[in-house]
Amino acid sequence: MCSIEKSLNDIAISLSSTWSFRDWFFAVLPIFVSLLSTLIAIYIPFRIMDKQSKIALFEKRHNVYDEIGNIITFYRAVVGLKVLPHDINQSDNDFAQALFSIWVNANGNAQSVLSKFTNNQGKLMVKEGYIEILTTINSILSDSKKVLNSSVFLFKQKNSVQICKLSEAYTHYVVCISDSLFKQKITEYEDKKTKFIESVDEYLMIVESVKKELSIN
Repeated sequence: MCSIEKSLNDIAISLSSTWSFRDWFFAVLPIFVSLLSTLIAIYIPFRIMDKQSKIALFEKRHNVYDEIGNIITFYRAVVGLKVLPHDINQSDNDFAQALFSIWVNANGNAQSVLSKFTNNQGKLMVKEGYIEILTTINSILSDSKKVLNSSVFLFKQKNSVQICKLSEAYTHYVVCISDSLFKQKITEYEDKKTKFIESVDEYLMIVESVKKELSIN
């Protein structure tokens, strides 16, 4: 009983006495360390998740940018193809054949399928692989459109609107080229070509703005 009274008396004396900086420091230190540990436990996982989200966003944006790069490569071929070698009579169908070959060479999946239906002169044997060829074309264009249209969720509105417009013009033009070869439809060839070229030209005007969104901040 006496020892308890003595302990309580010591505590009372300790509390009533003036605390030095050292006393306060060692009293507060455990609380500070506990709070700091809690903050670190929350902050580090948050930073990791934030970084992973930015990397995922960067990769998705780059997929869009790379797909646009393939379209621009095709666009340069379209603009640069003024004449065809070794052909005296150059019809829309001849140009469609040449541009389609360029498009095929830029797409590995199409190349592997369509090579089976190409003769020794490099001409496409349409009748032999009509269904498989069209299925391959539609599949490639569908995948491309899916990637480009995802820009709605990845880029600023001004940029995404232009990218989606480019996607539509590109798809329509490639379909028009394939129709001129496989269905003998060439009535809208020049119109689709003009719209495709214009859409790429308009995109090139905002390309620097698109590039700025590729960085990881």
